[in-house]
Amino acid sequence: MDYLSRVDVEITSQDDVPEIIAEDESIEELREIFHKIKWDEEDSVQMLKKEDVKATLFLRYNENEPERLVNYSISFHQDDEQSTIMNHDKEYIGTLGKEHSTRLKEILLQ
Repeated sequence: MDYLSRVDVEITSQDDVPEIIAEDESIEELREIFHKIKWDEEDSVQMLKKEDVKATLFLRYNENEPERLVNYSISFHQDDEQSTIMNHDKEYIGTLGKEHSTRLKEILLQ
């Protein structure tokens, strides 16, 4: 996630145009949060509930090459104890604990 340059956020319950997150402070926080995800690479599990947010992460590994896009689905649990994140490219499911889940929700749903 060190190469994260931008995030497009689509709230699935709305028909709005996706929001673009590109501010340095928000991007740095999102990098840190995504490093905290505990991925389960063994199971190809499906999301237990419909995602609340679809996020497209733009990763720039080299200034001379186009950005790589990685798609995620994110579900925030009602009790705010954790979030479930699905990486569509690798088909991994991951979770975030309460502290990071709450902050992720604040950033993405601002």
